[in-house]
Amino acid sequence: MMNDTTGQSAAKVRLYGLPNSAEAYKIRDFLNRSVVEFDWIELTNDQDCDRELGFSALSDLRLPIIEFPDGTQLFSPSIREIAQRLGWVTQPKFREYDSFFLETSVPGSFAAGDVRHGSVKRVASAVGEGAMAVTFVHQYLEENR
Repeated sequence: MMNDTTGQSAAKVRLYGLPNSAEAYKIRDFLNRSVVEFDWIELTNDQDCDRELGFSALSDLRLPIIEFPDGTQLFSPSIREIAQRLGWVTQPKFREYDSFFLETSVPGSFAAGDVRHGSVKRVASAVGEGAMAVTFVHQYLEENR
């Protein structure tokens, strides 16, 4: 079963697993929420396993298996292992960070107005905070080139 409705196979991540697998569902959910294009391939018997992966016995595999466009395969991977393989930051670069006013817990991400904890819920203050946030974004980008 493929997410690709055109039938063409572009360079996508491929995820192999058993139907109704909780582990495969977690990975599918992570990939969907992360907007990673992938093909989901259900393996239901040894013939599927042999056809799709070249392994003779489905019971011998540690499922789910994720295959990246370069052919690398991870067997029964954690979300962290997948994120690392995709080249995403999984650990902070430094032990401590100097934060900017209005900066969220995600370095370089700023919040203003009603979305900010402790805001006074006023349009005028939100406009002012938004203007300050833009200034802080420019300053952050300048310091983190």
